[in-house]
Amino acid sequence: LLKVLTKGKRKLTDEGAKHIAEALTIGYWYPHWLDLSLNDVTDEGVKHIAEALSSSHCRFESLDLSWNEVTDEGVKHIAEALSSSHCRFESLDLDGNKVTDEGVKHIAEALSSSHCLLKSLDLSWNEVADEGVKYIAEALSSSHCRLENLDLDGNK
Repeated sequence: LLKVLTKGKRKLTDEGAKHIAEALTIGYWYPHWLDLSLNDVTDEGVKHIAEALSSSHCRFESLDLSWNEVTDEGVKHIAEALSSSHCRFESLDLDGNKVTDEGVKHIAEALSSSHCLLKSLDLSWNEVADEGVKYIAEALSSSHCRLENLDLDGNK
């Protein structure tokens, strides 16, 4: 049983992310950790991954999309998946992308959802400012929020 899928070092694009997402939704394998860091995945690839996260077959616990080309649009797709009753992952790494306060707002809304199981969130080295921190602080006050670890290092 495959436990970890790592595909890094600037080779994976949106097309590869789409194929990985298709495999996740079919249910042939269930990695616990999906590491797509250091690639060229954009919001389009993230959209496919997020759709897989909402599938009842998808069971992984950790998603690493650090140092890609993810913007607020991609984060919105992830946030929608986090609010799904089928989504099971607990760790999300988005460091080194292009996430702004608007993207953080989407994540914060998901953190307040009763379905969101996220315990660890890395948003370091993005473009998050005071407004984004405010959204996270508000989400932390929700009784549904399970977040235990938050990294905002290297932002505005």
